[in-house]
Amino acid sequence: MYTNRIHLLTTKRQIFYKKSLKIKKVIIMNKLYMGIDTGSIYIKGVIIDEYNNILSSASVLTNGSPVESTKLLIKKLELNINLNKYAIASIGVTGSARKLIGTMLNANIIKNEIYSTTNGVLNLYPKARTIIEMGGKDFKLIELKDGIITNTSINNNCTSGTGYFISSISNKLKIPIDKINELNIETRIVIDNRCIVFAEKDIYSKLQEGYKKEEVIAGLLESIAKNYINNFLKNKIINEPIIFTGGLSKNMIIYKTLEKYLKGKIIVDNNSNFLGAYGIALMARTCPKEIVFNHDIDSIKMDTKISICNRCNKECTIVSIYKNNKLIDYWGNNCERIFSKETV
Repeated sequence: MYTNRIHLLTTKRQIFYKKSLKIKKVIIMNKLYMGIDTGSIYIKGVIIDEYNNILSSASVLTNGSPVESTKLLIKKLELNINLNKYAIASIGVTGSARKLIGTMLNANIIKNEIYSTTNGVLNLYPKARTIIEMGGKDFKLIELKDGIITNTSINNNCTSGTGYFISSISNKLKIPIDKINELNIETRIVIDNRCIVFAEKDIYSKLQEGYKKEEVIAGLLESIAKNYINNFLKNKIINEPIIFTGGLSKNMIIYKTLEKYLKGKIIVDNNSNFLGAYGIALMARTCPKEIVFNHDIDSIKMDTKISICNRCNKECTIVSIYKNNKLIDYWGNNCERIFSKETV
């Protein structure tokens, strides 16, 4: 019997309208949220759902090109996502290239690493009191109480004690970074890592004396951990729980050296090197304004131009960002005089 009655069939995520024998299907996409951490060595990213679960995570080497590395990262992240079912509703960016990449992706939120990492940690460990962060270009100590940051310390004076230097030595000695992280040997070798020049000189001197590469690397790693202890932890009360984050959190020798000094358990999450990306993804999820994400990431052309403003004697260095040949953002100015034709 022919009927013209409309039947409304509703499921949690799909709505079907049925009229006669014709069916019209309207799909309501699941919302996802992307977080990107633009580190100096690796660019890391995660995609989370509305329940804060990580559905996809990936990292790629920066290789001095954060724009192209980010494009590759997004492609890797999307491999684990059904784009017919899910839509990126919001994006957050953190890390050293956060302004550039945030502008490129029209990110909803851009924050520094301290806030994003802390947010990621507290979501997983609400009672955390201390965050030890050892990354590619600097080390940090973040102290917390009742979920509030009470003190931060940062050391970025020299790269000899950072992940960047370890990565550099890994390439020069042709030892994969994964193998370096898995090293679990005791050594009496001491490497002077106060300066990258002296540290590298010390490393090659030890190799010429007949020490094995693995022994020398182990000595370097232990020296880096002790350097962190001397700069951040000595003469301080370090409260537990202690969460270890950043790329070097996966290094066994550094972990054991810190744990031995602190005489307590240090927590290393399975996603410890993604907590910055995770934290900024969580912030993106709470943004009220959503975006229409362009999945054709290769079509985006980004250029930067550096100029000196001569409108006053400060001579600010201006970084201008062009997206598909159109000026979309700039920074580095201390005032709005760059728009004026007058000079002072």
